[in-house]
Amino acid sequence: MHAHFGAAARSMALRRHGAIINVASAVGIAPETATGVYGASKAFLIALARTMQHELGHHGVYVQLVLTAAIRTDVWPFAGCEAELLPGMMSAADVVDAALVGFDRHEPLTIPSLAKASQWARYEHARKTLLDDLVNGELAPRYRRLV
Repeated sequence: MHAHFGAAARSMALRRHGAIINVASAVGIAPETATGVYGASKAFLIALARTMQHELGHHGVYVQLVLTAAIRTDVWPFAGCEAELLPGMMSAADVVDAALVGFDRHEPLTIPSLAKASQWARYEHARKTLLDDLVNGELAPRYRRLV
């Protein structure tokens, strides 16, 4: 296990038992839809959770990623961003309930609002296929200079 994970993760890995729940916004898969660093920070959290799953899972630590859309909480409304104007607001209670069901099922990814889990499977397949094409050591023909 890499030393860059925090003390809690290290302790769980040494005990070969534990669980970590990371909650991130779906904006992390489309960071350009948010303002400032918000989208980028959510993309980072998604990447971190997935890395933790890969590295800590071998040590008996379950890492769940909960990917949410907008959640209606006591901090709404933000100035200039009324909750009533945002489509798809979910209650915090529903998000927590879904996250706990996903936790009990040991899902690596829980998306409370995603009705068709097959959509995420297609997204992952496309991502992995693209990665295979990106990591091949060959220059794409469109970038070869004409001589």
